[in-house]
Amino acid sequence: MESRDMLNSHQIYHGIMTGAEKIIENSDLLNESNGFPVPDRDTGNNLSYLMEYIGRQAKKSNNINEMMGSVSNAAIIGARGNSGAIFSQFFTGFENQSPRGESMDSETLVSCFKSGYEYAYHAIKNPVEGTILTAMRSFADSFELLLKKEADLRQAIDGAFKTLVDTVKETKYTLKAQSKLHAEDAGAIAFLYFIEGFLEIIMSDRIITDKSYADLGRNLEVSVDFEHSFDTDLAYRFCTEVLVKKKNSFNRTELEGFIEPLGDSLVVSENKELLRIHVHTDEPKEVVKKMSSYGSILEAKADDMEMQYSLFRKHPDEIALVIDTIADLPDEEFPDFVYQLPMTLMADKVSYQDKRTVYPELLDKKRISSSQLNREQVRTFLEPIIKRHKHVVILTVSSKMSGLYERYEEVIHSDPDKVTLIDTKLNSVAQGLVAHRAIELMSQTKDLKVIKEEIESAISRTKIYVSILNLDGMVNSGRLSERIGWILKKSGFLPLITINKEGEGTVEGLAFNRKQNEKLFYKKAASIKDKIESYALVHAYAPERVHEAAEKLTEILGKPPQYIEGISSVVINFAGIGSIAIGYTLKE
Repeated sequence: MESRDMLNSHQIYHGIMTGAEKIIENSDLLNESNGFPVPDRDTGNNLSYLMEYIGRQAKKSNNINEMMGSVSNAAIIGARGNSGAIFSQFFTGFENQSPRGESMDSETLVSCFKSGYEYAYHAIKNPVEGTILTAMRSFADSFELLLKKEADLRQAIDGAFKTLVDTVKETKYTLKAQSKLHAEDAGAIAFLYFIEGFLEIIMSDRIITDKSYADLGRNLEVSVDFEHSFDTDLAYRFCTEVLVKKKNSFNRTELEGFIEPLGDSLVVSENKELLRIHVHTDEPKEVVKKMSSYGSILEAKADDMEMQYSLFRKHPDEIALVIDTIADLPDEEFPDFVYQLPMTLMADKVSYQDKRTVYPELLDKKRISSSQLNREQVRTFLEPIIKRHKHVVILTVSSKMSGLYERYEEVIHSDPDKVTLIDTKLNSVAQGLVAHRAIELMSQTKDLKVIKEEIESAISRTKIYVSILNLDGMVNSGRLSERIGWILKKSGFLPLITINKEGEGTVEGLAFNRKQNEKLFYKKAASIKDKIESYALVHAYAPERVHEAAEKLTEILGKPPQYIEGISSVVINFAGIGSIAIGYTLKE
């Protein structure tokens, strides 16, 4: 082999970085081309996040294997979405075959690409053709074949890249989702851009001046047809990803056997230290709980694909309603124009999403606390909704209990005419009842003045009472000091908790055992039974207790609750597991 066919660590590193830049530059096109596995239009965003993370975290080194190890670690940590998880395993496979030295020959480079494909392929439980996998295999196989035939590295790479372009073009017709979209597969396009950038660097003395070669990736002529993009229901709601620092080896078959029945699009990626799982599911908290048994969780998230889907699908609703997950309301109550912002909890320095990735055992930890969303998180959530709808009504948890209202004020100050921001001065089931009323109103009228007046009327007439079983939650969350909490627990103190007109939590009714507490709970309801327009019940992992309460209240009030729902994890954190609450709205 000629020395000019040898590649050094500097070329490999900058090739990866340039390939990453190509993907970032074309993120909008990748979003528009995203039809498989679901048309949630986030492939460009996800891969841009991944490539930016690699750019920040990967380390230069004269040792190629050491450098690729840092790329692999960064890729698994920064992976987002289906294509991101697959790409991360490509880098791990590349690392596996890379030499522990400062240079490699062309045959070793081929081995790296083939290993990258094989790792990516085996990471996926049910591999599908016409995707990024097809693109990876096409380039690796063509490169290997042409290198055996051609003595010149430039000719082999040139031919392999042109084959890759043809392969990517064919993905428009392989998958039904992409055919409907009239676009090539987003993941396959992304790999093409990555290879284009990679080759520009490692072959710069031969290819960088070949303009037609550099432009090949931009001649795909992607034509997205939005009219026919969103005509199927999603099989599962949440794109769930969990990253774990492994504590020991694990049984991959056992893991896949547990996760697979919960959803689809399963990708399991790992390297020596880290394990990441990607799956589309309706049970993200079960996935997170299972993954916690394999090591220390570093990240757990669940993106709402129904929300992403709704933001691109055509529907007639001009006004949107935004609520947060502290508003306890069943998901089935949400029409297309309702968007719910997940609040967060911190446990062992890891952020978990309320009602998505928080599981019961997590709430038993003493080191768990609510976590305030920052301005950028709120902006990222809200801006697409404002762009999609003519007007947005936001109902927040009481501003006395959370800084969310202030975050919204900061985000919407530049466009106040499109947004109506309302502080409910409530939380939990009471906030949920107000949201339920808002949904009814928006389904009946588009008159913003009427909607706002009726919502404010409902807020003034809505109340909540929470019956707790013990003070552990208040002590663990810091709302009571350990010393005072210990004294009150010794006395058996179990107050009935409510919210005053200013939106502050307060005690109403003293009790010194569970029986007295529950007696107060039912007495409050009975005292106003003729004035109650509607009511609902919520519980903190206490189904038996809440159904017993539903039976008693149905007898007392003469009608069943409007709904029964689980309490927000943020509220459970101070109310404690076993708590129940009633929210009711008085007649006008």
